[in-house]
Amino acid sequence: MDRSRMAGWRRSPGETLQQVLADLLFWCDDTQRDFDAALERARSRHVGGLM
Repeated sequence: MDRSRMAGWRRSPGETLQQVLADLLFWCDDTQRDFDAALERARSRHVGGLM
């Protein structure tokens, strides 16, 4: 009998790890994009306040 079916797994551990790593990369990209946007807003406020 297939153990993955008995445990209710839909993916192998390797497939699960691959999906987790892909999700982590997407999260990192989103976080970096949000940080870059916030940094740009802060810089424009800072420069705008000095003029």
